[in-house]
Amino acid sequence: EEIEGEGPLWNSIKRQLYRPEVTHVKRLVGESLISKNRSMWEELNALRQIMTDFEQQNDERSERMRKQMLFCGSQHRDLLRRQAAILAEDIRTQAEACGHVLEDLLPECRDAGLRE
Repeated sequence: EEIEGEGPLWNSIKRQLYRPEVTHVKRLVGESLISKNRSMWEELNALRQIMTDFEQQNDERSERMRKQMLFCGSQHRDLLRRQAAILAEDIRTQAEACGHVLEDLLPECRDAGLRE
C-alpha cells in the first residue's frame, strides 16, 4: 500500500509530464530502471509492514510479560507475608512462654502496617 505523496519515482515524474511526453521520457529513463524502482518500493513497503507487525508483537509480548511479573510479584509477596505471619506467631508463642509479649522483643511489631 502506497503512502499518500510517496511511491515509485516514475509515478511522481509521470504526474508532472504532459500526456504526449510520457512515452518519450519513459523510453529515455528505461523500462528496466522504472521496474527496478517499483520493485524496490514494493520491498520497502513489505519491510515497513514486517516492522509494524514486529512492533505490535513486541508490544503484546511486553504487556504479557508485565502482567506476568505483576502476578508473580503478588504471589511472591503473599507467600512472604504468610511466612512472616507464621514466624511472628511462633515468636509470639515463645515470648509468651517466657512471660513476654512479642512487642517487647520486636518493637517494630507495634507498627500497625507491619502487623497486617
